Amino acid sequence: MRRSKKAEKRSKAQGGFSSATRASLLKKKGLTDSKPKPGVFQPIADAASDQQLKSFEEGLQLFQQQKYLKAKSIFEKVITGPNKEFADRARLHLRIAEQRLQPTEPAILRSPEEHYQHGVAMMNMGRWDEARDHLLRARKLAPKADYVVYAMAALDCLTGEAESAMENLKIALLSVGGDFEHVVKLNSYLTDIEANANEFREVRAQYFTNKSALPAATLVQVVRLANPNFLLEVEVIAALPPKA
Repeated sequence: MRRSKKAEKRSKAQGGFSSATRASLLKKKGLTDSKPKPGVFQPIADAASDQQLKSFEEGLQLFQQQKYLKAKSIFEKVITGPNKEFADRARLHLRIAEQRLQPTEPAILRSPEEHYQHGVAMMNMGRWDEARDHLLRARKLAPKADYVVYAMAALDCLTGEAESAMENLKIALLSVGGDFEHVVKLNSYLTDIEANANEFREVRAQYFTNKSALPAATLVQVVRLANPNFLLEVEVIAALPPKA
């Protein structure tokens, strides 16, 4: 990454599937979900991308139900769509579905990428303990792999570990030479502000302790996040210090 006097790094953690660092947080003592709301709060470039997303979600639902043959057929269509992020996610699940359909002996996972992919698959199936085990192994094998940190933050938000999710965001910032003190913009998206805003602010305050130098912040309510189980998503932009 190029740096001048200050370099900007967009951080997000949403399953670890993007080059930016996005942390999706839930309150450990319990954010409450509201009634299911239809729709997806996500800009769609065109009708083809919209259909590609709907197909991916359909395939993911089948995948989680372990209906791998039907999911495989849908994922094969998704990877031909225009949106690269959706195609990459579908390609990952397609490989896993194909492996599940083959009557082979359990694979021996050795590389951090293999543990990461398996951890993400377990996370999508709701097998949290197995997912955390493989993601921890991936991070041990590749401690500087930011995509593993993002996946762990996403897992934390699914299991309600808000503090742990913030710690993973901190690790992501530290990996590029920054910290929360370097955050200049904070965007937060909640699915239910009335139910969850106070709890979120309590968690956030623990990491933005300098009240005289808080980042510019936006807090809005959305209909739904990319993963319907997420209640909160946080995006930060950090102005990194010059390289020593």
